[in-house]
Amino acid sequence: MAAEDEAQAQSGSAGSGAERGAQELVETADSAQLGTIVVTAQRRTEDLQRTPVSITAIGSDELASRGISDLANVQGLVPAVEFQPIFNLLVYIRGVGNYDLQPGVDPSITYNVDGNYVAHQYGLTPILFDLQRVEVLRGPQGTLYGRNAAGGAVNLITNRPVFDNEGSVSLEAGNYDLRGGEAMLNVALSPQVALRGSFAFSQHDGYLDSGFNDANNWGGRLRLLAEPTSNLSILVTAEYSEKDEMGGGVSFCPPGTDITIYPACAGVEWDPFLGNVGQGELDIARENYWEAENFAIYAEVNLEFDWGTITWQPAYRYVDYRNLQTYSPFFGYAPSARNKLHSQELRVSSPSGSSIQWVAGLYYARERSRDHTEVLSAFALGPDFIANSYDLFPYITESRSAFGQITVPITNDIRLTGGLRYTDDQKRTTGQAVGYCQNATPGADPTCPSDFPAPPATVVVPTGSTQNYETVTWRAGFEADVGPESMLYGSVSTGFKAGGINQIPAGFTAPATYGPEEITAYALGIKNRFLDNRLQLNAEAFYYDYRGYQTLGITILPGGILGFVTLNSQTAEFYGGEIESRFLITPDDRLDINISLLHAEFTEFNVPFAGQNFTGFRVPNAPGVTVSAGYQHEFDLGHGSLTARIDGKYTSSQWVDVGHNSGSRQGGYTRTDLTLTYRDDDDRFSISAWLRNLENNAAIASYNNAVGLQPYGSPLPPRTFGVRGTVNF
Repeated sequence: MAAEDEAQAQSGSAGSGAERGAQELVETADSAQLGTIVVTAQRRTEDLQRTPVSITAIGSDELASRGISDLANVQGLVPAVEFQPIFNLLVYIRGVGNYDLQPGVDPSITYNVDGNYVAHQYGLTPILFDLQRVEVLRGPQGTLYGRNAAGGAVNLITNRPVFDNEGSVSLEAGNYDLRGGEAMLNVALSPQVALRGSFAFSQHDGYLDSGFNDANNWGGRLRLLAEPTSNLSILVTAEYSEKDEMGGGVSFCPPGTDITIYPACAGVEWDPFLGNVGQGELDIARENYWEAENFAIYAEVNLEFDWGTITWQPAYRYVDYRNLQTYSPFFGYAPSARNKLHSQELRVSSPSGSSIQWVAGLYYARERSRDHTEVLSAFALGPDFIANSYDLFPYITESRSAFGQITVPITNDIRLTGGLRYTDDQKRTTGQAVGYCQNATPGADPTCPSDFPAPPATVVVPTGSTQNYETVTWRAGFEADVGPESMLYGSVSTGFKAGGINQIPAGFTAPATYGPEEITAYALGIKNRFLDNRLQLNAEAFYYDYRGYQTLGITILPGGILGFVTLNSQTAEFYGGEIESRFLITPDDRLDINISLLHAEFTEFNVPFAGQNFTGFRVPNAPGVTVSAGYQHEFDLGHGSLTARIDGKYTSSQWVDVGHNSGSRQGGYTRTDLTLTYRDDDDRFSISAWLRNLENNAAIASYNNAVGLQPYGSPLPPRTFGVRGTVNF
């Protein structure tokens, strides 16, 4: 790495050229070697090849050339990762994740924006813009992250202001009437102060014939960087975004549905992109919507000394989330939340270049959410029949942590790492579940039981509790340089995700609370560069001992109220591994091959109150084999370059429902993406054409069999294509 680029990377305020290409941050002079990929996964700037963690980084150039402005479309670029874009964007890493409808359920995979924890998926900015890179960490991150991530983390790192004047404008168009754009302006207000503003929007019509699976998103970000002295930097960010869509679409009777169980599927051919003609119509005559407003303000203050750096990160995020999805003429689900999250993190870390690397800190977060949820039903009873609703006023989560991690050299080639985190989480809420019959006579329909009082009277069931969860998580590992560009590493680490409070009363058959998730993970990996830095080959094998896997269950409360509960498995076992390779065959030709193998099974999962036993079932969203390969060639045109790339991915069969219900098994499928990108020699202008899902395969992202007479599946996006042009100035 050149000295100037090294200094910029360490300071975190690199110039635009280095920041813009995080995936290939630095190239050698003859461009005949792979570049250095810089990440901050361990709370310090370091070469990905020197980071003893299974991690994949995707730079902004790669995202832009593929036309990716939605995080769900990262699917296929990262081994062992499955995104589930339903009413919220869920993510599974090595089979670890959670599908849940209840407020207050923490994610098993955490999202972090510029190092700040985002409590719920709907709190993410719905569009990616002015982004430096995406980092995906596989395995528990139980020591360094603000809230424990039992299965991994997805880090979004946006571009910092730079002390230069620059800007860019991008426009995008494609099928399904895709319209999008992005603009950025960076101004150096003085040698010590820089301001960066960015804005983006993305719209497209529904991917389903019914109009659902559409997009209408926009967002803006303003970042101010001040470096009044050589050892002090202050970065303040304000961000706002809106989402206003019809929402997620469904199609009935997925492949494999047993018509003896669901007779209504007899003669119904699965048409994934047709959608359901009754969605948002007929008996539940309410217009569907998926709306969210997201505001965040956060800061990062770094004060450097000879002995180390003090970092303070305060953050505040407010989300107003509203959703109404009528999945059929018979059933609808309408959650809403107003969520406020305030967090503070104070860290002290060793100076860059120190032989002993260490970090220690304190973390505090308080989340306050007011939630209202309606469960709608019709069954030909007339419009706006509401079976029941839930209220939480409010749901409060407080988390306090103290943490530290240190890496010490034992010899010139061997280093040992130890990390520890103490976490104290408290959750408390009061609420109610309400059931009532509107426009119907009690007892006239299964959704309006005879013990319901006649309208307008209601059944009100109080809910709520206070729960505390204290734990210590730890990490122990080693690194060994086994060659000039080869590092062997291994670790044993633990992860934790707090339990919580179900929206049902104490003393009922189903549990009023659910327990935490706990994981002990064993990992052994190696990172290599061969052939004069032209071949990169990284691999990791892992084993997880998992307890308390959280998933969604459905039950009936007193008075016939339909209730959602979070369930815990007793034990589960995960093991497998990944291989990631990149080969620069010539300066103009590159081949990437990634392989992921996974075994994920509930070794004990009994649900006595529901009479269910999932023991021996494969964990959902955990394909056994995924293989991806990509090849690109760069043509020198004299005045610029043209890069052509093809990517293919094979995903083996998987279940998308914890109960392995009929129609919830997604068979193995392939997906092929194509991109073509022109850049001029001065990097002032570029234009990319892209095509995703050439086969037009309709893999099932989610499944539900509790919405009426037929199960439904939500498909991943169909074949899409478009073109994107960018001007830099």
